[in-house]
Amino acid sequence: MMKGGGFSVRKWVSKDPDALANIPEELKAVDSKHMIKDDQPVKILGISWLPDVDKFTFTITVNETDVWTKRKILSEVAKIFDPLGWLAPIVIISKIFLQELWSHHLSWDEELPNSLARQWRIFQEKLPLLTKIKISRCILLPQAIDVQVHGFCDSSEKAYCAAIYICSKDEIQTVMSRLLTSKTRVSPVKPQSLPRLELCSALLLANLLHATLPTLTVPISETFAWSDSKITLA
Repeated sequence: MMKGGGFSVRKWVSKDPDALANIPEELKAVDSKHMIKDDQPVKILGISWLPDVDKFTFTITVNETDVWTKRKILSEVAKIFDPLGWLAPIVIISKIFLQELWSHHLSWDEELPNSLARQWRIFQEKLPLLTKIKISRCILLPQAIDVQVHGFCDSSEKAYCAAIYICSKDEIQTVMSRLLTSKTRVSPVKPQSLPRLELCSALLLANLLHATLPTLTVPISETFAWSDSKITLA
């Protein structure tokens, strides 16, 4: 169908060799003479995928410099490509730190004070640990008979978040839950009450569900939105 429209689909890759049997070598992401190693990721829409284990992973590059500025830190944060929010607990820390830099009214190329530079270096040193995280591509049990969507929202004084999980169950009552996506927001610079931020997290979850549910192609039996805030639920 794509070929009929004049689109030549290239860089085919699969964990199943049979699926690539009829694909010309020049259209494959990796030719048969250079097989993908077990620990060698392949880029899929900017995300690293390990075909052998069918899991997503992350490639983190850390640049070292003697002088840190707001511009350099923003550049480092932007390198963490996480469109579905799987690394949200880590990325939000960098966003909070950037907000703190703004509160100090630093120019883009002004050297950070020693205390802030030290705080960033401690955070940056731990970033390579993200390469150990593996996210399963498959989010459903093979013979799932019931699929539910569970959304969660929460807030703190510095940030608020929303996360969506897919929960599937098969005939022998095996249950599997997988993180599908999440969103985070840094709390406004102007101090807000915690109940108001809890309401903000609930709105964030509602918007995330509204954007996510239409994209799911499997029948969903029930959708739940969870919050531990009594004020939000009132």
